[in-house]
Formats: sequence, C-alpha cells, structure tokens
Amino acid sequence: MRGFGVPLPEIALPIGLAAQWLGGLLILFDYYAGVGALILTVFTVVASFIFLRWWKIKDNPFRRIHLVIGIFTNLAVIAALLLIVEINGLAR
Repeated sequence: MRGFGVPLPEIALPIGLAAQWLGGLLILFDYYAGVGALILTVFTVVASFIFLRWWKIKDNPFRRIHLVIGIFTNLAVIAALLLIVEINGLAR
C-alpha cells in the first residue's frame, strides 16, 4: 500500500480488512444487509480510487485499458451493492 501512496498503511490496511469482513458478514447473514452493502460500497469506491488510477498511465495503453476495465467492473459491483441497499434498506 505504500507504493500507492496510502497514508498510514499500517492503519489503513486493518480498517480495509475489517470493512470487507464486516460488510460481507452482514450481507451473508442478512443482518442489517443494507448497512453491510453500504460499507462495501464505500470500501469499493475508495479502493478503486487508490488502486485503479488509470489516468496516471501514459506509456502503456494495454495497462491503461486493463485498469479502465477494473473501474467498470467495480461500477457493476457498486450497482449490485446499491440494489441490496434499496431492497433491504438500512434498518433490520
């Protein structure tokens, strides 16, 4: 994570892992699934901006298109997560 310029990676990594586990388990057990989906949505947006910086790639068009495909894949995941929020709401 240091290579991507993440500030305080020793704190950001456990927070990211906890968000993934908590959000995933909340959805899996259908206990506040909307909240879990919202947690995972925020995590996916933040992770996309950190790790899929396609706008910084100038010299390798194949690497750039690979990152753009990753962005579109994450947009599809975000759409599915927002659908879970819409169906379940934020309350139990």
